[in-house]
Amino acid sequence: MPEPNPHPMGAAELSAIGQEMLGPIWQRSLAMLLGVNARTIQRCANGSSIMPQAIAGRILALRDVVRRLRNEAATDRARLAAAREVDLRNGARPAD
Repeated sequence: MPEPNPHPMGAAELSAIGQEMLGPIWQRSLAMLLGVNARTIQRCANGSSIMPQAIAGRILALRDVVRRLRNEAATDRARLAAAREVDLRNGARPAD
């Protein structure tokens, strides 16, 4: 028998994570990313089912990867903008 989830993922948490990662139309996309039936995600999102612990763990891991990649992208954009400013101050022509 599987261990009970000490912190089951509720509908509100699932919806918040889904929207954070994938925007307002997130349920089918999340199901495809996880390789699960869309109805599983839909039932958990509307509160009629409890998210299985294994799937909840995968969702949290995916959220963490998305956050890390977004942070890295923001850092890269900031570095590129700073480098462009230095180039412009040093007389380089702006790229098209």
